[in-house]
Amino acid sequence: MRGTLGGDNLGGSIVTSNDRAASAAPAQAEAFAPLQTARTGLGYAYQPTSSDPKGVLIFAHGFMDGPGSWVPLADALGADGWGLLAADQTTLRADEASDTPIVEQVAAAILDLVEELDLRAVGQLVIVGQSMGGQIAELVARGLGADCAGLILFCPAPLAGYPLSDEMAAIFDKRARDRDPASVYQGRRRLAPEASEDAMAVLVATCLRTPVDVALQQVVAWTTGHPAGAGPSDVTAPVLLVSSDDTFFTQTYLRDEIGTRFGDLRMAHIQGAGHWPHTEKPQEAAQHVAGFLSVLGDRA
Repeated sequence: MRGTLGGDNLGGSIVTSNDRAASAAPAQAEAFAPLQTARTGLGYAYQPTSSDPKGVLIFAHGFMDGPGSWVPLADALGADGWGLLAADQTTLRADEASDTPIVEQVAAAILDLVEELDLRAVGQLVIVGQSMGGQIAELVARGLGADCAGLILFCPAPLAGYPLSDEMAAIFDKRARDRDPASVYQGRRRLAPEASEDAMAVLVATCLRTPVDVALQQVVAWTTGHPAGAGPSDVTAPVLLVSSDDTFFTQTYLRDEIGTRFGDLRMAHIQGAGHWPHTEKPQEAAQHVAGFLSVLGDRA
C-alpha cells in the first residue's frame, strides 16, 4: 500500500525549477506507522518489527527535513527483525531562553520517547542521524550509554556546531523562511545534483512542511551545536560514518573533523550522492547499514 508519511504529503506534487509538476516519491505506508505525538510534543512515526526482534533503528532527520526523508532507506533496507522509529523534530518547539542547547533539548525528547515506548526491552538500539540529525543522534547515543548498540551518521554536522559567516548566516536565514516550491527545489537540487525526481520530491515536501519558527530554531541548533563536541565523543558503541560527494560536509572534513572523535569507527562513502545520501541513493546506503547491523549482530 502506498500513502502519506508523517504529514510530508509525499503523495502530492511539487513545481520544479522548470515550472513542471514532478510526481512526489511514493512512500510505502508499511515503512512507518502513522505520525503520532509523544508526551513531550515530539512527533514520531513508529513501526514495530513483526518478526523475531533484534532491536530498533531510531532516525533523527536534519535541517528542514522530516520522517519522510528516511522512507527510501527504510524501504531499501527491509530491516527484518528491526523496528523503525523516525522522530519528527518539526513539531517540537525548543526553549531558546534555556541554558540547555537546542540539540540537547531535541535529543532529550527522543530519549523520553524511548522510555515512553519501552524500546530498551525490544533489543539493540541503533541511532541514525543525518546533517543536524547527526548532532542529535550522537547526543541520544550518549544518553543511552551502554544501551546504545551502534550509531550511524550520514553527512553529519559537527556536534560542536558549525559557525557561519555573516553572509552564510543570511543565506540560511532566507532558506528557513522560503516556502516557494520552485525556489526550494533549486536550493536542494544544488546540494543533491544526482538525486532522482522521486528523491527531490521527498526533499522538497519535507522542507515545505517545516514551520518557519522551527526552521529558524534549527539554524541556531546546528550552527551552535553542543559543548560535548569540543572533545572526543563519549559514545563507546561502534560508529558508521557515511560520507558522500557533498560539497558542504565533504568526505575529508567528515574524516578529519568528525571521525577522529570516535574510538570505534567505520567509514563508508557513497559516490555521486550529495547532502542526503540516504534519500538520493537508498540502495547503496542500505547496503552499508545492513553490513553494519550484521557486525552488531555478531557482537550481540
